[in-house]
This record gives sequence, structure tokens and C-alpha cells, in this order.
Amino acid sequence: MDTPAANGSTPLVLAVHSGHGHLAAFLLEHGANPNVRLERGSPGRRSSEDWVLKARYESATPFWFAAHYREPEIMRLLVDAGADPRLTTLETLDRVSERAGGVGPTRAVGGLVPPLIAALQGASDRARFVMSRPDPGREAQLAVETIKVAVELGADVNAADMRGSRAPHSTPGTAPAGRRSPSRRPPRDVWGWWE
Repeated sequence: MDTPAANGSTPLVLAVHSGHGHLAAFLLEHGANPNVRLERGSPGRRSSEDWVLKARYESATPFWFAAHYREPEIMRLLVDAGADPRLTTLETLDRVSERAGGVGPTRAVGGLVPPLIAALQGASDRARFVMSRPDPGREAQLAVETIKVAVELGADVNAADMRGSRAPHSTPGTAPAGRRSPSRRPPRDVWGWWE
């Protein structure tokens, strides 16, 4: 059940990624590992409504996906089944052979994203629909709700990604490379609960 398919995913990862809590519950009841990691991303097509597991999601756990897609009930279900809410994605390396010229040391280029930052960077629409325009206010509320539940379940509030960013200092909708999308920023009063 935890053996990855050709695309690097497991049934539990796909169930959480697609928002099917009832299927995730069924898989967990039948022995699925709640801390299994996505082995590799899957290819996607431009302007497609396919379920795409992006390369930057490699090593994400089902709990991480539930936080990223703002699914507090699935997060609770996973923790009840033994998921560790403190697991981050693993470090992503840029190997020498993958760079032009093939010269130089291996270097870290990403990863170590904790679930709280995943909740801030994600979106409840799963970025699946090409012309989707989620309501920024609603997304901010979902992000706050998700973070509250993650903290209640034991997520590390002080965990930082590889750039040193921490959830209390991040902004909902922040792209992984640090670019901000003004249309997805929350109203200022959303973060009052952090202080």
C-alpha cells in the first residue's frame, strides 16, 4: 500500500492531495503509513486540469499536503493515525550534473519547508483549475484556521525553511522563491491572533 506508483506517489498521498478525506481514512484504517513521503513530482501539461504533483513537492508527507491545501479535518485524521506534524520537506539539491558545465559542488536549492509555511504558501483550490481565482479573504481565513489546527496538533511554530523564514513572518500566498502576489495578500487584521 505504501509502495510508490510510477509517478512517485502512494494512494494516501494522492487521496490527501485531491482532498478525499474519506478515502484517506479508509487507507489509514487499512495500514497506510501516515508519514510516507512523495518520492518525485509528476509531469504536468500547461493549461491542464490534471492532478499534478509538482517537483517542489518532492518529499512532502500527507500532513504537509493537508496543510498546504488547507484541510484541517484531514490534518486531524492523519495525526490521529500517527502522522508527525513536525516533518518538513527534505532538502532539495542541485547536483553538479544538472547544471551547465557540470562544474562545482552540489548545493542546496530548496526544501525544508515546514507545514506551517506550506499552509501559508498553499491554496484551497489546489492550483488545479487554470483560471481559478480564489477569494483572498477566504484563503487568508483558511490559512489562519489551518495554522491554528496545525499548532494544536503539535506543529513546530519556530520551524524555519532553508532561507530562515518562519510562519509568523511569512505571508499567505507567498511563492516558494519569495515572490509575493498582491492579489493574494490577506487583510491586515487576519494575523492578530499571532501576537
